[in-house]
Amino acid sequence: FALGAYSELQDPEASEADRVLYARPEGPLLFTGEAAVSGPVGAQCTHGAVLGGANAAMMLLSEGLPKSRTEDGGDREDRPRVGELLGCGPLGLDVEAVVEV
Repeated sequence: FALGAYSELQDPEASEADRVLYARPEGPLLFTGEAAVSGPVGAQCTHGAVLGGANAAMMLLSEGLPKSRTEDGGDREDRPRVGELLGCGPLGLDVEAVVEV
């Protein structure tokens, strides 16, 4: 967590391949943010950072994280299911559903 750091690929020879490399997971560590999404998705823009973070969260959720529990030990039903956030928008997300979460 960098408290507002900003990443930018300023080299004139930088390409989308560099973004792919930058976003590649290292073991269990995921990299995301405005520099780790493609140009058409919103590279170097706030919405790119939001969508990149949502995409990383979806990756984690799809790996089978345990359900969150209520104080009495029951399963929480108030969080969206993974399928409810998928769509035909950037990175395969339903942007409107992601924003509402």
